[in-house]
Amino acid sequence: MKKIFIFAVISFMIFSFCGCSGNSGNNDSAKPSDGVTEETNKNTKASEGELKVLVDANLYVFNNIIDMKYLPHEEKAKDGLYKVIESQFSSVADIKEYLLNVYTADTASEIMRKVNELYKDIDGQLYIDETKMTARGYNVDWSDYTIETVKDNGITCNFKVTARTVEPGENVEPVPYEKEVTAVRLEDGWRLSKSFR
Repeated sequence: MKKIFIFAVISFMIFSFCGCSGNSGNNDSAKPSDGVTEETNKNTKASEGELKVLVDANLYVFNNIIDMKYLPHEEKAKDGLYKVIESQFSSVADIKEYLLNVYTADTASEIMRKVNELYKDIDGQLYIDETKMTARGYNVDWSDYTIETVKDNGITCNFKVTARTVEPGENVEPVPYEKEVTAVRLEDGWRLSKSFR
């Protein structure tokens, strides 16, 4: 009986030791990063899916917020302001938060200058300033764009986005439209270092 008890205690100690050492390894890997470095992120290159999310968000910013069109708004302006309706954004701060999930802080700040000209928070509602609206035409078709990674070291990813230009007129062949783009890996994900359209 004593032998069985001793064997059980020794077995428990061995399994406990193995469990502790395994947990220690897991805890180390779960610690927050002390900084994004090439060594710690050599296996964290940007996937095409991650890059596509950034490209789509960038196109949304220019096509629906600040350039081609604007956020959905009432048809009639009051005192030169259109009330934004049926939008995921209910304040200028919401737009800024969105931009900071797409771009680096410097680039988001540049775009926010245009946002702050266009949009105003009034009594808890988001409005567009009619006098700042300058939507324009655009002949680039992004519907079937492609992404090609040029260089990715886990910290910065240089990639090429190819769409096509479609000039007005009959029997006009589309022409490839290419943009060289850089994404930067921050501790909470990838961001575009510059905007493009």
